[in-house]
Amino acid sequence: MDLWTREARLFKYGSGTGSNFSGLRGANEPLSGGGKSSGLMSFLKIGDRAAGAIKSGGTTRRAAKMVCLDLDHPDIEDFVNWKVREELKVAAMAEGIKMLGKDQQALAKKLGLKLDYDFNGEAYATVSGQNSNNSVRIPNAFFKAVEEDGDWNLYSRTSPGKLRKTIKARALWDEICFAAWRCADPGVQYDDTINQWHTCPRSGRINASNPCVTGDTRVLTPGGVWRRIDQMIHLPARIVTNLHDQSIGITEGAFPTSTKDVYELRTASGYSVKLTADHRIWTRNRGWVEARHLTGDDEVKLPSRPAVDGEIGEPTDGKFFELLGLFVSDANRDAAALHLDHCLSKHDLIESFAQYVSVRWGAYPDDYVNGAMVDTSAVMHHDVNADGNTMTATLTHNRLLSRLRAFVIKQGGSLRLGDEAFTAGLPAQKHFLRALFSADAVVGDDCITLAGVSAGLLEDVQVLLLGFGIKAAVYSFDHNDSGAVAAGSTRFPHGGSLASADGGQTPTPRHGLRIDSGSLRFFKQFIGLLPGDKADALETACLLNARTTPMPGEHWDRFASLTPIGRRQVFDLTEPATSSFIANGLTVHNCSEYMFLDDTACNLASLNVLQFFDADSKTFDIESYRHGIRLWTVVLEISVLMASFPSEKIAELSYRFRTLGLGYANLGAMLMQAGIAYDSERGRAICAALTSILTGESYATSAEMAREHGPFPGYHENRTEMLRVIRNHRRAAFDVGRDD
Repeated sequence: MDLWTREARLFKYGSGTGSNFSGLRGANEPLSGGGKSSGLMSFLKIGDRAAGAIKSGGTTRRAAKMVCLDLDHPDIEDFVNWKVREELKVAAMAEGIKMLGKDQQALAKKLGLKLDYDFNGEAYATVSGQNSNNSVRIPNAFFKAVEEDGDWNLYSRTSPGKLRKTIKARALWDEICFAAWRCADPGVQYDDTINQWHTCPRSGRINASNPCVTGDTRVLTPGGVWRRIDQMIHLPARIVTNLHDQSIGITEGAFPTSTKDVYELRTASGYSVKLTADHRIWTRNRGWVEARHLTGDDEVKLPSRPAVDGEIGEPTDGKFFELLGLFVSDANRDAAALHLDHCLSKHDLIESFAQYVSVRWGAYPDDYVNGAMVDTSAVMHHDVNADGNTMTATLTHNRLLSRLRAFVIKQGGSLRLGDEAFTAGLPAQKHFLRALFSADAVVGDDCITLAGVSAGLLEDVQVLLLGFGIKAAVYSFDHNDSGAVAAGSTRFPHGGSLASADGGQTPTPRHGLRIDSGSLRFFKQFIGLLPGDKADALETACLLNARTTPMPGEHWDRFASLTPIGRRQVFDLTEPATSSFIANGLTVHNCSEYMFLDDTACNLASLNVLQFFDADSKTFDIESYRHGIRLWTVVLEISVLMASFPSEKIAELSYRFRTLGLGYANLGAMLMQAGIAYDSERGRAICAALTSILTGESYATSAEMAREHGPFPGYHENRTEMLRVIRNHRRAAFDVGRDD
């Protein structure tokens, strides 16, 4: 609901807002916590009420609110007919009150209740949908379906790519046209055409469904906290950027955009991110490159130092996160218990964990009433040999195990790290990784290798390591392929197979994660291993490594593949300083969500065309109209310097692009005075002529000011595209054919 708060601030000072709600669930789509969604319309009605309560700029004018929806949303029909239904309710109230008995009409009069067709009256205030201008965003593919009398598919938002409903394109188009005729909404936005006429495409795409990433993409934030982008919706946050050097940026939060065709990008070392094909990636030799244009010669940038200023520090309970590392290790492989003796070889280390559990996790008064939980044997099972050394040590403390399991999830039958592990931060992750590597890793002369059954878990560990600036490679292998095994080690921690709790054999590890010499010293410095033979071997390897391998300055990884994976819901965010963020470790470009660029303000003015029209002679004063356009273009340009903006980001981008909004009003009234039908070829021709004159004159005035004062700062990177659009405007004004 942060969006309503932000809108309220903008409305308060007379500004307007525009939002695309295409990412919201449709009605009856499943909720993650159980139950079904109430649908898009319930949320729009909340926003409508909030906007209606605030008079724009403290005046009597209602808030200027734009609502947009993609045409493939499952609730599109309800959205299209929203105002049609509400206006029928107004009619029912206005006519129904006349039918009431005399006593009820007298009561209404006493209460001052007047229900009529006055837009500012109580009847309209009672219904919803009256505080926004609604639009649908239409791609060219829809019009092709209309022409061919084809079908139009509506897709789920919770299960991207899943078909919810199929309707006839012509039927939907008829509903849109009728609703627009009946109550002036919805408007239409032609997605493909808008971007063909975009003047600043290199600074961001005009698109309610921008090039974006999927909701499970993790964004790196300070302290090594990896947040899912779909959990950052409209939440201001600091994020780590890695364009030219690692730094801290600020975002106003992520936003859902649409459902798009999505691809999985993979690098040679196994890093991956799911994104649209037109999403740009930062490369070593070519700068920003769209994912679909990457080649095997391109290298993408990875973090190369810890995502923290200063020391990493220590967590409140480091031992707990070490137990977590042991719990998820292949050496343990038991969701019902933690077998310390499977994970560790040093007797005193096992005893230290046993002592910690006894003191920190012994029976508490608030434990569930369960005999097994207050029985000390359920906390720790101990077997010792004749020398008094521990032979087996198993933890089965229910409350401890329940807390450990909160950090992991099952996905496709494989163990993965959950949100709590990704958001625990570097101090906790350090202890988790230290114990995991101590249990499962093998240290070689110039690398350290982790072998496991779950490729997904190793990929999660790979991402966590990047928070420390440690590059690793994830790979799969055939256990009988000695060459592949030798890439990390000549043996596995437990002889190639692991005993399960019931005495059976667990699957042989078929995946590996390897930290090579370039990051080996970083691993020892920032993470390390628990005391023992492996820690000693790591110390020796790093000493040898220091003599032969320089510390890496930056991490890059070669592009490997781009694979289509279907339609998914996608998200994005805006970071104004570098226009980038770190997505699953890769440096990617951010995007925008607005009819121009996200977080730009557009100062508006309208010319009243009735002032230039002589009703008696039915003539239009074109020269005065042109003069008014020139004058108000200059006034709006000056207003950019004088304006106050609701946020620093909006102010910064408004100065950079100096967006102006000049239009005209009362065209319908003028046509009526001229005796020209509104819906006629002549009426449309007059509209086109007035619009063309306004566009050309305002561009010409802007060019004159640029000659004296220089163009707006964002012009140079968009020069070619902007001049192309201006040429196209001229060609359209002179009706130049496509082939000429």
